[in-house]
Amino acid sequence: VTLDRIIETEPAAVELLRALAWYAPDDIPLDLCRDPADQITVDAALGVLAAYNMITPDPTGTTLSVHRLVQAVARTPDPADPHRDPEAIERAHARAAETLHAALPDRQDPATWPTWRALLPHIDALTNHTTSSGSGSITATIVTIRSHTGLFLADQGLHDSALHHLQQALTAAERILGDEHPDTLTSRNNLATAY
Repeated sequence: VTLDRIIETEPAAVELLRALAWYAPDDIPLDLCRDPADQITVDAALGVLAAYNMITPDPTGTTLSVHRLVQAVARTPDPADPHRDPEAIERAHARAAETLHAALPDRQDPATWPTWRALLPHIDALTNHTTSSGSGSITATIVTIRSHTGLFLADQGLHDSALHHLQQALTAAERILGDEHPDTLTSRNNLATAY
């Protein structure tokens, strides 16, 4: 009922909510909601979602939260529910991945490390909810996110976490791109370097 009302007022709000469902529920940076091409629509969507208590903005105005149950429902396809159309959920997953990928800073610049730390829970949530098939499937963007994250974690001395991300990146790259693709070979090199 709430989504029916929201979609009447601001259809972009439902799309944004579906994308936010792929991140960790708390402390979602507003940068992951940005759309330089149409920030006015995004701001209106955020306002509508907050008005209907679908999101909770942080008092500082830099992050927001989404209830875990709302996220779980928003990213679970149900062909019988018009708000949970499998294609719309897949588009939201792709949007979440592209936005997160664009937000990744230079891992070698110490000034960006706080940004990396703020993004890590959202990277983990996105990659943990990504599957090898079906809704939220692994894409080349997810492989790149995992690779960059693994390299950042290795640079930080967090080798177990780095190895997990780099191994997953290699496995996905081999399946998506093939064994001899340059990105797959780079993934293999990154994993070897971390070991």
